[in-house]
Amino acid sequence: MYAITFAAAAIIWPFIVAMISSRFGADVSARFLERPGPIPSTGEALTRRSLEQWLRSPANGPFRRPYARCIMLLDVIYIFLVGGFFVTGSLWLASALTWPDPANWWYCVAVCIVPAAYIISDFVEDAMIAQILLRHDVSDTKFNLMCLATTIKIVTFGAAAAQTVVLGICALLLSAA
Repeated sequence: MYAITFAAAAIIWPFIVAMISSRFGADVSARFLERPGPIPSTGEALTRRSLEQWLRSPANGPFRRPYARCIMLLDVIYIFLVGGFFVTGSLWLASALTWPDPANWWYCVAVCIVPAAYIISDFVEDAMIAQILLRHDVSDTKFNLMCLATTIKIVTFGAAAAQTVVLGICALLLSAA
């Protein structure tokens, strides 16, 4: 029941975030700091230098704080919704499978590792984005950490989704047998 509730909320939440983020310009609406690709308003690749220029631009001044405070807060809620789905869904599906006695409790730990990595990496990414936007300070270290967290987030999101699908298929096959 928890997994379905988290899943439904995680499906709806991006629509809510899109409605709110669209009020803060094309760049914030595209959430360019959270996704690979160019900065929408300039077409430039996201680099430390292009991000510094974006932060210094008077046209983007009104959007920095809402991106950091509002959109990042909404993203943290999304992290817990989709992460909660991956954790509870994987646990629920894994519990439908037959495990040898010594592994009975280890499966609970094992299926939570990848979703936990997603949750942590996305949270680190959001914290780095908020810090950069609020302080207008983009050092090489901060920029590289933000980019690394984004990459890990994308990989672990895909891995957590794949894990949930594989466990679901295994549970379906087991129930059909």
